[in-house]
Amino acid sequence: MSNKNNLFFFLQRSLIHRKPKPIVTKELKDIGKPLTSTKLRGKKVLIIFPYSAKKQKKDIYETFKEAEERKVIDYIVNTKDYLLNGRKGMAYYIDKNSGLIAALDRYNGSLYSVDSFRESVREVYFRKDIHILIMSGAYGILTPSERIHYYRKLMNAKYWKKHCLTKIIEEYIDRNKITNIYGFFARTSDYIKIMKSISWLKLKENTSLKVARTYYINFQSKGGALRIVPETLGKLIVSFIKSNFIQNNFYTIPFNRQDVGVINHFE
Repeated sequence: MSNKNNLFFFLQRSLIHRKPKPIVTKELKDIGKPLTSTKLRGKKVLIIFPYSAKKQKKDIYETFKEAEERKVIDYIVNTKDYLLNGRKGMAYYIDKNSGLIAALDRYNGSLYSVDSFRESVREVYFRKDIHILIMSGAYGILTPSERIHYYRKLMNAKYWKKHCLTKIIEEYIDRNKITNIYGFFARTSDYIKIMKSISWLKLKENTSLKVARTYYINFQSKGGALRIVPETLGKLIVSFIKSNFIQNNFYTIPFNRQDVGVINHFE
């Protein structure tokens, strides 16, 4: 056999037994990595969701240590007194003899009992580009790590609008340069009334805000709304966090067998 033929068969054999080099796309590289580690490219996201009527009397979760506490009043200036005065008016409903527990651990209704809810919130809570707030019947607005007493008081939109909760949220958005805000609430609730009362168009014109949406649940079942609606909201929030806050693909309809509605506050 000639040297030319030997070379031909050698090359042919090498090609047959050579392992193909895998094609690795960006999407494949990202598989297995936590999406929440990805930066938001200049965005600053604020998520707001409700407290729960069901509460723990003792801290059994300890999601946040006392040294990790952050208070809403540390993030606002002009409306700080509005919030403090509103809370003073709720003193009757607050058990000051109860211990102080981080808000995220105090609440333990259906929304807060969703698998990995607390873990997902904590995972992104300390990121500079993420802000998370909780609307509260007795405290008005809270951070998840803010330590609170046990209380019994439903959200009253009339009371909190009188005490300028909308202005408090507006200042928070402005002062913290929020670009995207997302609310997660029941469709017929006082939370929605407060969200709709915020001066969204003014914020769009005068602040960094570019997106303002509220997601709500159109309840589709025959019964169990008090459990299913907050549970669905909790699952939505977890899905949103795990999607790295991509608003267009973090859920499908139906979601948890429910219909999800969206309010665009700029329309």
